[in-house]
Amino acid sequence: VDEQIGEDDLSYIVMNLPFGCNYSCSKCYRDENKSFDSIELDTRLDVISQAKDFGARVLCIPGEGEPLTNRDLTMKLIDHAKGVGLISILYTNGSFLNQDTIDELFNKNVTLITSLDSLNPETYLKLTGFEGFDKVRRNLENVRETYKAGNRIRENGLIETRWGVITIINQYNKGEIPAIKEFC
Repeated sequence: VDEQIGEDDLSYIVMNLPFGCNYSCSKCYRDENKSFDSIELDTRLDVISQAKDFGARVLCIPGEGEPLTNRDLTMKLIDHAKGVGLISILYTNGSFLNQDTIDELFNKNVTLITSLDSLNPETYLKLTGFEGFDKVRRNLENVRETYKAGNRIRENGLIETRWGVITIINQYNKGEIPAIKEFC
């Protein structure tokens, strides 16, 4: 891909959403759990279309907060991006995922990046402030199984997947990294 992108080409667009989150992570720099958005949907859609016109191939919706707290907006952006020919990357804590949402994202060719800072319920609670670890684990197991169908083996033998896990290593979870890798 790098060889196909010129120095001046726009390869992706990152679009933050209004901040909303159902977690209270110790790593988070945000003091509030909500913010108000001054960017209208039509403006967001126009920016995505313009980015495509400038050569972008990817829409990235990062995890500044939890994008699926505003599921309607997130899905409208993903739908529009797909409609203009962009691939979407969505970051999520996994708490709002259910099988229907997982299937919908997979079928829309969304690359899913889920955060997972611990497989230990007590440590997970300490790091995220979220008491639903068992639900999140089940959600991520469902993501793993669903997204496995999209895996492909590259010529060099590496597996290409549309599901990734992001882990912030710290003093509480540093011993869990092999188990998190195995879970994936």
